[in-house]
Amino acid sequence: MEGTGNIDKMTTLSQVMSRLAERGIHREFRMNENYEMKLENSEKNYQPNELTILKTYRFED
Repeated sequence: MEGTGNIDKMTTLSQVMSRLAERGIHREFRMNENYEMKLENSEKNYQPNELTILKTYRFED
């Protein structure tokens, strides 16, 4: 398993997005009005039970 490096110590969304882009992660999932998730630039819609959240980030003021 790949180490997380310093990604856990970042404090802003832009820092996290930059680090993910450096790792080759450029596409995002978006939820549609039917609560389905769609990967950017893809035609496939995913139901919530088809996806697993591996990591979350929380930002506070």
